[in-house]
Amino acid sequence: MTRDPLDAVAVAAALLRQDGDPAVQAIGDWLAGHATGGEPGDLFEALGVDGCRGHSAGDRARRARRDQWLRDASPGRTPAQLAAALRHYAATAWRYERARAENPHPSGTLKATFWEVMKLVDHAPGEKQMTRIISRLRTVY
Repeated sequence: MTRDPLDAVAVAAALLRQDGDPAVQAIGDWLAGHATGGEPGDLFEALGVDGCRGHSAGDRARRARRDQWLRDASPGRTPAQLAAALRHYAATAWRYERARAENPHPSGTLKATFWEVMKLVDHAPGEKQMTRIISRLRTVY
């Protein structure tokens, strides 16, 4: 490494702060706070996601993304079928694939969706929770 790590973080933060997207700018501000020795808090809170009832803002953001992946996979499947298929994946292929950095399955397949879901939240929801997830139109932070 030729550059001081703190300088590299400061450069990255400055680049993010120049972006036109306010969320990307907020990430730059958060990153700059870490580079200067501050404790800027949770990144997801800096982006406007609040934690609740024992779940951090990051947990809420990951669960919201997971829930959307599951809703997208639900057409043509009952909550019971989707929950059973995800439990099967979690008990079989996921055990060997969880450490992979990239999704090993072809895009658009159910296994690819399950890999993304489990990477976000390493727990397969049961049938009742799956019913609640699928019945929501969208996730509200």
